[in-house]
Amino acid sequence: MKVDFIGFSFDVPAPVTFDETIARLEMRSGRPKRYGPHQKKIYIDSRSNPDFYLGLVLTIKDQKKFVELSADNKLNVRDVTNLSKLLDFNYFVIHKRRLNGLYQRYFQSAALSSMCTDVVRMHAVIRKVKRRIDEKALPSGSAKVRYKEVARRYKDRISWQLLVTSMEKMLELMGQLRRIQSFSVEYAALTSPEPVFIPVNNSVVKERRRFTINRGVAPAQILDGVANALQSIGVRNGSVEGYNIDGDKVTLRIYNNAEIFADFNYDDVVTYMHDKDIENLGDSWVIQQLLETCASMPALYK
Repeated sequence: MKVDFIGFSFDVPAPVTFDETIARLEMRSGRPKRYGPHQKKIYIDSRSNPDFYLGLVLTIKDQKKFVELSADNKLNVRDVTNLSKLLDFNYFVIHKRRLNGLYQRYFQSAALSSMCTDVVRMHAVIRKVKRRIDEKALPSGSAKVRYKEVARRYKDRISWQLLVTSMEKMLELMGQLRRIQSFSVEYAALTSPEPVFIPVNNSVVKERRRFTINRGVAPAQILDGVANALQSIGVRNGSVEGYNIDGDKVTLRIYNNAEIFADFNYDDVVTYMHDKDIENLGDSWVIQQLLETCASMPALYK
């Protein structure tokens, strides 16, 4: 079984920062919460590494027995050692400034969306609390417009995206979407032909354009067109927004010249984990591999 590293990123709107969100999660580090029929614990370490937040998601299973297949093709049922529990593990790192991260996963372990959802929910809680504080600070009898200004300041939500390794992988994931809502491209220089922009052409570092797709257009009809746009000369990176077969919104983001994928053998990985303190994230072999992978991609993680 393979253990994969997949890339992701967060976009965090003001005024609630990512530092605030992670700090609140770190205060609850290691606290169990229900995750379907199992328990989930998230560990956060913001201090061990100056450049990265370190993290771990543990999914603790409630089963007391497991089944093995013997060499003579018979099933053997064994009990989990008393006081021990079966679990899945997912380590991750997030760059403190760029908010790009790497997440370790394997078959049937917790999905990246599970961790990201916890971050999104915590950000929403902080946003709601700060909004109420600002509303209470308004002078008595303030006009409704003042309350609307506060609400507007806190309306934007944190979002996360997958970082896609290649155009081939992007096309594969796009083909799995039920509907493509839009795609965006970022240019290395201003390309707008409109005369009004000519005076600033030499001063612009990058330009972004977003194209919204008609609801009735099937992904297969526009895959080639979107791919050509993302591969066009001068495009620095691009993203695609859409909905999967379950109706969940998905954002895919591609960066040029970025290899953001690595894989290891599961048995090799767990060998390095034996007898380690799960709360000492900085000492984790998986964390070290994640950091080394990040170091090999300075365009994303430096």
